[in-house]
Amino acid sequence: MNELAIICDSPADAACLRGQLEGIFKIRPISSDRIAEAEPPGQYTIVGINLSDLDRIRDLKLWPT
Repeated sequence: MNELAIICDSPADAACLRGQLEGIFKIRPISSDRIAEAEPPGQYTIVGINLSDLDRIRDLKLWPT
């Protein structure tokens, strides 16, 4: 089964996505404030963060691949 990383600011949004995609993907939730500490992304990633938060954008850009 393919792994899907989900990065969201909102736990409710992450739970909604997880509920819709569980069973199709192996879900790996990642808290938006822990991007820098997370393992590198797999082949599939959904990002639902506030794009005006420059710290989150920087963390996402520096996330190892």
